Amino acid sequence: MIVNSAQYTLAFSGLNLDDLHVRRQVEDALSSYRFTLFALQGAPLEVPRMVGVTRHGHAQIQISNGRVNMRVLFDSAYQNDLLRCFDYITDKIKEIEATMRQYAPALGESGIMVRYNFQEYDAIRQMQDQIFSWQIQGKLYDIGARFCIVKDKKYFINVYLDPIHVSAENPFAGKISVMVDINDRYAEKIMKQPMSQQTNVEILALHRMIAEKKLLPLLQEGRFDDDDE
Repeated sequence: MIVNSAQYTLAFSGLNLDDLHVRRQVEDALSSYRFTLFALQGAPLEVPRMVGVTRHGHAQIQISNGRVNMRVLFDSAYQNDLLRCFDYITDKIKEIEATMRQYAPALGESGIMVRYNFQEYDAIRQMQDQIFSWQIQGKLYDIGARFCIVKDKKYFINVYLDPIHVSAENPFAGKISVMVDINDRYAEKIMKQPMSQQTNVEILALHRMIAEKKLLPLLQEGRFDDDDE
């Protein structure tokens, strides 16, 4: 298993990045990024006002007037080290959350996605043998699965399984990719509970637990247990 990428999103309100002074404050607070693009004043709300990248290019960030999105692509120095990847993600998320708590009057829903690639498993065979009971004739090119569970009446845990479509000579061609997306939309939208100081801590802990204990049983046995049940 390698850790391919991670993404963090955080919704907020009350922060006007069309204000040059505010924009500079946020830029200074997010000191690990070099910001290279700024939107024109008066652009639609969803258009990023700030676009930046870390010094070595591993993390990219986009910030609009209502949402921040951070994406990390892990290179060969990190991919095989789960704990090192989570340490990096955690540091970047803490920096963003601290900045938004300082400058945005209200924070909204938060979500973290991590994608894992498994060179050990053929995607079509594994999903037909362990996930589905379908009997499909012909050469399958694509197949996928998704499920969502609710955890602790707070979090949606979404799991996606897909084949990796790359060039035939790539060792991951036809192998399986698993993306885990955990967000607090259940707490925000259904339970009407706002994001807390522990939200991202708990989401990261869930991600790590799933990576360490849940993914292999899912791929090998088609089983994903909720420990609360």
